[in-house]
Amino acid sequence: MKKFILFTAALMLSISMVHADLPFRNHRFSSFSVLEVDTNSIVFLGNSITNMNEWWEMFDSNPNIVNRGNSGAVSSEWLANLEMVITGKPKKIFLMIGTNDLGAVGLSTPQQVASTIRKIFTRIKNESPKTEVYCQSILPSNYRRTESVLLAANDSLKKMCPEFGYTYIDLWDSLYGIMNGTNGGLSYDGLHLTAKGYYIWGQKIKQYVGNNCVFTNADLNNAGYGGSHGMRYTVLADLPVKSSDVLIIGDEMVHGGEWHELLHSDKIKSRGTGWGYPGSSIEHVINLTPVVLQGRTGNQAPAKMFVYAGVSDVNNTSDPATTATNYWKIVDKIHALCPTTKIYVMALQPTATAATNTGKVVPFNAAIKAKAEATDYVTYVDTYTPLVNSSTNVGNSKYFSGNYLYGLGYIKTAQILAQYLEEEGVSVLSENEAQTLMNRYSARNTLGGAVSAVNDYKAGTEMGQYSAEAIENFSATIDECYELLTSETATNEQLSAKATSMNTALNSIRESIAMPKESGDTCYWYTFNSSLRNSLYLSSTATAGGVQGNASSTRASHWKFIKRADGRYDIVNRSHGGYIAPTAVYNNQIKTVSTQPQKGWKLSYSNTAGMYIISSDAVQLNQTNLLGTPIYNWSAGGTGTDRDDAGCQFTIKYVAMTVPADTTTTPDTTMAPVYTYNTQRGALYANGASTAVNKSGANEDDPTYHWGIVEYKDKKYIFSVSEKAFLSKKVGMNSGANSILTIDAIDAINFAESGNADYPDFLSVTQSGATYYLNMTSDPGDLRIDSWSTKDVGNRVKFGEVEGVLYNEAEAIAILKEFLGETTDPEDPKVPPYTAAAEYAYTLDGTSPIELTGPLAETLLDMESGTVFISFTPATTTNRQILLAACNYTNSAFFGAMMNGGKLAVNETSTDGAEGWYTRGTAVTANQQHAVALTFNKSTGIYTYYTNGASNGTITLPSGNYQANFFGTGNFSQIFLGGAKLSNNANMNPFTGKINDIQVWTEILDAETVAMIQARNLDDLPTAISTTVVNNPSETIYDLTGRQIRKPARGIYIAGGKKFIR
Repeated sequence: MKKFILFTAALMLSISMVHADLPFRNHRFSSFSVLEVDTNSIVFLGNSITNMNEWWEMFDSNPNIVNRGNSGAVSSEWLANLEMVITGKPKKIFLMIGTNDLGAVGLSTPQQVASTIRKIFTRIKNESPKTEVYCQSILPSNYRRTESVLLAANDSLKKMCPEFGYTYIDLWDSLYGIMNGTNGGLSYDGLHLTAKGYYIWGQKIKQYVGNNCVFTNADLNNAGYGGSHGMRYTVLADLPVKSSDVLIIGDEMVHGGEWHELLHSDKIKSRGTGWGYPGSSIEHVINLTPVVLQGRTGNQAPAKMFVYAGVSDVNNTSDPATTATNYWKIVDKIHALCPTTKIYVMALQPTATAATNTGKVVPFNAAIKAKAEATDYVTYVDTYTPLVNSSTNVGNSKYFSGNYLYGLGYIKTAQILAQYLEEEGVSVLSENEAQTLMNRYSARNTLGGAVSAVNDYKAGTEMGQYSAEAIENFSATIDECYELLTSETATNEQLSAKATSMNTALNSIRESIAMPKESGDTCYWYTFNSSLRNSLYLSSTATAGGVQGNASSTRASHWKFIKRADGRYDIVNRSHGGYIAPTAVYNNQIKTVSTQPQKGWKLSYSNTAGMYIISSDAVQLNQTNLLGTPIYNWSAGGTGTDRDDAGCQFTIKYVAMTVPADTTTTPDTTMAPVYTYNTQRGALYANGASTAVNKSGANEDDPTYHWGIVEYKDKKYIFSVSEKAFLSKKVGMNSGANSILTIDAIDAINFAESGNADYPDFLSVTQSGATYYLNMTSDPGDLRIDSWSTKDVGNRVKFGEVEGVLYNEAEAIAILKEFLGETTDPEDPKVPPYTAAAEYAYTLDGTSPIELTGPLAETLLDMESGTVFISFTPATTTNRQILLAACNYTNSAFFGAMMNGGKLAVNETSTDGAEGWYTRGTAVTANQQHAVALTFNKSTGIYTYYTNGASNGTITLPSGNYQANFFGTGNFSQIFLGGAKLSNNANMNPFTGKINDIQVWTEILDAETVAMIQARNLDDLPTAISTTVVNNPSETIYDLTGRQIRKPARGIYIAGGKKFIR
């Protein structure tokens, strides 16, 4: 039974995106599932660019270096299989992943790549905190990828690495030649690398690997091949061969295995090439042979060579005997070049088709066996009989999935080869040992996948969001998951049981997905987008017509939901008023009808976060890839409950609200009018992350032309309704660059009069004292924010209200407030209200600490478990420095959260002077603002450390050794800031620098919450604020701008003429 996990349902995005062969990737991941990683391992993790090199040989034949490259792999697939790498807590990981994400259709954006890699980093940091991680930049490519997208992804990764204490290695400039046709032989396809490319890469990273790169940077033999085969040949040509080596040469089956790991010997070296079944031809391997044996000056004849080739030829022949004769040319070539080398010909393994085995494979094997028996320097190796199911005459499903060899199949093959490798002293896992390892990886991947998945589920009431309570219940148990994943004694049964409970909790989150607003007199219009299959909008242009997917959104793509008496929905089209009918027979197109159908539709969660399935009993909507992109009634098995297929999953977004002209209903006050942005050169529309002009004018039916004018704190902002992003001039852009749509750099827009009655507005942006003007260009036809300011036809603007259409202004303001660092919701479920807090701008010179009093000190002195968050700016990071401590004047005992060598530390000192030290974290820098957080769980004795929002792992303290394990667990009466005064009145471990902010929670916060708190607490802290905590002041409340506030969120306010903290 295979216990191998590749994809959970939440990863169907990856399945739909990548262009490489999914069965191949499954087979490659399965081959990893029988390989062990330990604390000496140096892991190269990635996709085909990693897969195509022999890293351990390139770095001076260091057998601790292992290749975990999988051709076609995307970041989410590696997240799903991460335990195959981190269970063994490797010494180093060199990661390069993301190019396949960015080269695919769907939701593959730089943000998506960064989000997934953040999850990978988080898991590594929590489960294997001693592992050194080297994140290598995504390489330049001209294959279905744009330079700007690749650079944006790399920029995110570069900024992310310091959060985790990881090293970012920038390979972009060194390998930029990949992007152009005359690249000096670095690449043949603008994506993958030749040996010359790997040479540059190796020189760049050898200092981090710790071994020399042995590649030569010479012009190498590619046997006349281009493409992937030619590039792989140059790599194999640059690998040294010694007289004690054993080479395994052949097709994809050979290349798919990590033979020096399978056989536990640095004498075993792979010389396979090819990706995907059936792999390379015999002709390929004939031409590969001299490349391998003579490609590098100084190569010696290897002791032995194993040959596995001919799968593609045998599959396509009706004459196995002739094919065997052609195959023997490989043997003749080896013997001619290396007459002392012993040659072993491996039987072709069984296929999944009995007729092919009987009529082709068996006769071919018999022919090469007969030739081997007649040749004294050749031995026949039977790799067919032990792997075939003798009763069905196909490959044993224990060893194969279809035609692909899986993990146990590689173990079985290695065991067969080991019989001929006694002199080399090889060893191979038993099948039971391999199965145990596979089971362990499977259980851990399932549990780790559930832990990672929760980050994709966003709390809220908008479409694609989920119950905050369900998410909170799940998140509360994540620490327990990491305790199991870091435990050396956790059993597979414990891991599996915990994974089952977590997946049950995850399903509870999924089931809580928000439902649409029901339409009545007021209509709420939505779009359905097949985000995982070509990003098409479900559309209908006429009643009684077929429903299909369109590339753009118009009124024909707008739908409203009318609740039926049976609790289901009628789904009605905006352009013609027709209903989607749940009457199509299976595997036929869905159509609309003019009258209400007998049955309604049900919305339910898909297994991709934020997406839905839409069904009516066994009828389910599915976006097809057929001609005309029709919507079909299709689901796996015809059940109507397919939550995994890419075409069955839809992103549903609210786009507009219409109110009848004669209605007496009071409209939702969160809604506001929608406008078109018009100039004499055309109308502005949202073009993904930028803007463009339609010279023929605005299409009011298309949401990409819809703009909101958001007024907030006496400033105006322009909001794209379709992209949910603001118009901005990105800081650092040159003056002629396009405007962008983003929530990362939002600019207030200055409105002035243009002097033109038809186009009355003149708009500008102010940045760093300079003014830039919004100018619609005629060529190339976009909106630019630059220095052009003649109030000409491109500068003058008219905003035209779109009749009957509104957008959610409250949502736009919430996005804006988040960018501005303001709390948007006083009941924010993701960040619970703190128990007590104080904000300072106190500078401490190390002479005397500050004693805290009031609610904050009282809370700390009572707190035996919880979370403490401290923002500070150290003047120096040397010595031991207390940030916050609990102690007494009467003795020498104290508990302190402090810096030790610039890292967050816990110190427990008893009355007898015995000290307990626990230091973790990323080192902080002097004279820069930082934040640390410490959680303690008294029941488990576990501390969790965070530096600048990133988890630094956990520590379990010895029980009962010290007087205090947290602020409220000892007999303490004082809380000090920046030191501790003990019985001798001396300042113990004084801090020098500035303490900015302290927040305390009596609950144990999770990593995501700490990261959110970090993001909100490192900017523009106020000065001289009272430590008094006021929750419900009776006086009128004002914010710091003087605006009256009715329901203050957490923050700093003015009441009764004094500042206070809520």
